[in-house]
Amino acid sequence: IRSIIYYLLRYYPKVFKRKFSSQTWTDAQYQRMGKGYQQCRAFTTYFDIVKAEHALDLLDRIETPIELIWGTRDAVLDASQMAAWDSILPRAELTMSLKEDWGHYPYIDDPQGFVVYIESEVRGWRAHTKSGRLRLAELGGMPVPTFQTVETTGDPQTIESSLRKGATYALRSSEQDEDYIDHSRAGQNTTLLEVPFESVPSKLTQLFENGAKEIVVQEFISPKVSGVAFVRWQSMEIEWVEGHLEGLLSGKERGNRLVIAKMGSEWEELPDEFNGFPHGLALKTLQAFFESCMRLFHYAHVDIEWAWDGKQLYLFQVRPISSYLWRRCLTSANLDEILPKQVSKLMEHAQRLAAPHIGKVMGRWDSQIFRDNEPFSVLYEDASYINSDLFLARFADWGLPSQMYAKEIGGAVPKLPFRLIRAIRAFPTFLKMGFASRRGLKAIAPKLAKFDRELDRILASGQRSAERRESDLVNWFVKYYLFIVRSNILINTAISTSLFGGIFSRKTAYDSLKQGELPHRLMYESDPATPREDPNPLSLTPAPQWPFVANMMHQLGVPGLRDLYIELREWFRDNNMRLFHRLHLALKDSAWFDLHPAERKVQGTFWQNGGVALAQNYSFVIYPGTAEGVLGEDILWVEALEPGHFPQYQAAQAVISRTGGQLSHGATLLRELQKPSAVLQSVEEDWVGKKVRFSNGEVTLL
Repeated sequence: IRSIIYYLLRYYPKVFKRKFSSQTWTDAQYQRMGKGYQQCRAFTTYFDIVKAEHALDLLDRIETPIELIWGTRDAVLDASQMAAWDSILPRAELTMSLKEDWGHYPYIDDPQGFVVYIESEVRGWRAHTKSGRLRLAELGGMPVPTFQTVETTGDPQTIESSLRKGATYALRSSEQDEDYIDHSRAGQNTTLLEVPFESVPSKLTQLFENGAKEIVVQEFISPKVSGVAFVRWQSMEIEWVEGHLEGLLSGKERGNRLVIAKMGSEWEELPDEFNGFPHGLALKTLQAFFESCMRLFHYAHVDIEWAWDGKQLYLFQVRPISSYLWRRCLTSANLDEILPKQVSKLMEHAQRLAAPHIGKVMGRWDSQIFRDNEPFSVLYEDASYINSDLFLARFADWGLPSQMYAKEIGGAVPKLPFRLIRAIRAFPTFLKMGFASRRGLKAIAPKLAKFDRELDRILASGQRSAERRESDLVNWFVKYYLFIVRSNILINTAISTSLFGGIFSRKTAYDSLKQGELPHRLMYESDPATPREDPNPLSLTPAPQWPFVANMMHQLGVPGLRDLYIELREWFRDNNMRLFHRLHLALKDSAWFDLHPAERKVQGTFWQNGGVALAQNYSFVIYPGTAEGVLGEDILWVEALEPGHFPQYQAAQAVISRTGGQLSHGATLLRELQKPSAVLQSVEEDWVGKKVRFSNGEVTLL
């Protein structure tokens, strides 16, 4: 399809004249356009660059001033998409302009007018304000009460002439720092309600004299029901009152509250006697209203103020949620295996910046991941934990039991039952998942080599100041960390969809590990700040080479290749640690290696908004065998299957872990060491220091 479109653009560009412009161009202009496309060799590649899973990576961290100018006659990109950029660039100093007479190529339709506007000092409206977002919502078709934005009192008669006689108005502040992505000053600025139209000018003067810089003058709606909702695609927390919501917002009136969720009852909180909203408002109607708003704002998790007048819903305000403890399922599993409880500032910095983008790689097989818009990790008491909702939301849609996820990563999860109809419906997604994850594997080694070269260039750049060099290394690590976790998702998906192994018996990087030989393999090695004493950097090793038959089976999606993918995963981890070793040597004395203040205090699985932690409720044998010895000494007992325990694993007669996944790195290592081992929940703590027998997952006191 790309090639056909590209061919037509090069040789028959007039076919696309309605897309190019609402005006009619000359034949010479169309020919010139075609010649331009003939030279544009990047056209088909461009569609790979702008794939949804990576096109917007880390754009949310941009703080550069940006002016977004959009034409209402653009037939390629509809102007309603402007609202998405408010969410995509939440930290940029973003202003927006809408040009009524511009199409997709204004510099061709009106060259002089285009140049004059671009070079002028005229700028559009500020996006990240109450007023800016209401304008974007209105542009996207959301029902917003009539409003105008006032930045100065100016001529009172002019303001009054723009108001509707007999109407009443709400006057609300609209400050840049009030509804910001990282902080909100909700309720700290004055709001005036039910102001008669003739009193609006004097009230505006009063507000400006009190320090307001921008005010929204919005026609007042007298609602039957109104409220506030914190919404994400998977769940919504809704509070409402009868009448206007001012009493609810001010805290003077206690509202009704419910939490609805698509994943199931364990994520929900419903009143004991909820019989629907009053005055004919249906829950499905309200939910569809919120989803329309989220869709417009690029599926951002938002705080919405809304009202129902008995006939239709209205949007009073939409803003990003700066801080909120959703009822998410969080887990320390996996993190406990590879990271210390208190990580470095560098590790936490990379985790937080990469988290919103990591899971989007799963969009290669399920586009619903973009609507979920769930981060890979979230904060609890200022420490990062894995957000299981990212994965469990897909399991719920696919009809798969949550225990499948728990066995993969270790830990526990809320119950999601197997649903046959959903699983049948998701079967094409499962097929696509297997092929898409396998296709992604071929790019891992070249991309790893690219990051290797980039690190070399930064380290070899002697002209940069120490501060600039350190900044470059930190930024490199953030992008590299994003690549690592995404690649691991692809590899682990290939492992899961391979169903079984044994066709090709392969050794992993652990096969050649000998205690003390490889200084880049340590406990908690996934934090670059973990001390690495050896001053000699290590080069990358070649990627595993598979037999011809194995490659053919891999391309065709044949099951049974689990051993190949585990070999690739452990090679990838070993080589990542080689780059971590070099980064550690480069940043050895940096403040980025200081400990982050927050500590991961909760072990296992728990709810983000608090509550009892969920205990891992299953055990399994990693490698069968029998051993006798003192528990805690001869029989090693660890919290998690951390692969950096290698020396202790070698010395122990057997290994017992409290938590861990069947295919985790630590489990792979223990199998290759052929060390009797298991994940067990039933070991008595007062047996520590006493002699026990471990036999195929059973522990008895001697």
